[in-house]
Amino acid sequence: MGIINDAIGVPSSMSYVKHFGSLREAFALIGHKSPRDCDWIDSQQHWTDELAARATQVADALNR
Repeated sequence: MGIINDAIGVPSSMSYVKHFGSLREAFALIGHKSPRDCDWIDSQQHWTDELAARATQVADALNR
């Protein structure tokens, strides 16, 4: 992100995130495929939601 943010005449990386959802999504739209495995990024929200649901279940059980 530093290269994008430091470039003159180029929108900031946050502009790309706001418009496209992520830098990876912006790059994908122009046909770029990262050589890195970024699947964990895509699953991060799922596991955050899962953890919150389990924490709620535990809290409910303790309150009963």
